[in-house]
Amino acid sequence: MKANLLYLSTLIIFCISCAPKILVQDAFSHRPTIEHQKDVDINIRFAGDALNYLTFEIDIDNHSDQPVILSRKDISMELDLLSGEYLLLKPLDKERVIMDLQNIKEQTEQEKKRATRNGVLFAALDIATIATTGTDVALLAGGSAADILNTRDRYKALEGSLEDQIAYVYDWVLEQDTIPAGSTKSLDILFESGLYTGQSAIKLKADYGRYTFPYTMSVVERKL
Repeated sequence: MKANLLYLSTLIIFCISCAPKILVQDAFSHRPTIEHQKDVDINIRFAGDALNYLTFEIDIDNHSDQPVILSRKDISMELDLLSGEYLLLKPLDKERVIMDLQNIKEQTEQEKKRATRNGVLFAALDIATIATTGTDVALLAGGSAADILNTRDRYKALEGSLEDQIAYVYDWVLEQDTIPAGSTKSLDILFESGLYTGQSAIKLKADYGRYTFPYTMSVVERKL
């Protein structure tokens, strides 16, 4: 009994150690620096590495008696990497991101149509094969049909995820927004994805203040 438990424990540990792993971006925030602030509170925090973007959430609280403009063009990220490389990134253009996703969606739909046409052709050939060679081929034909259905399901899931991504970018990603007096808002800014190690700073320079949010960037390994 103990031998069986030991074997089972060893097998579980082996399976866990062999689980697929991925490298993802992480960022540890430090105390921000704020200069020339005029009744507008800004907070920027790292939201994650997903959808091929580095995502930061920006919260704005306008305490002033005038509306203020929040624009991605006023934001930048400076990266001082351990490799010695220096990068200056700007948030991605919202309309360009939506256009790129729509193009991918159109390509996916075209691939789905081609896969469907090929699937119908292969299914017809399988049926013809069954008719001429007997029931031994039925399992092969059944497998082909299952593959066709699985392919359709994968395309359907991909199309759905792309629609969700487009809706997310449209609703939540910052391009330029007017924040009324006494109002708050939370939006996301997207940067080109990468695995960065070193120091970074996200800076917002506007007529209501200058804000710097420093981060230590690191790459971490996570299991799928």
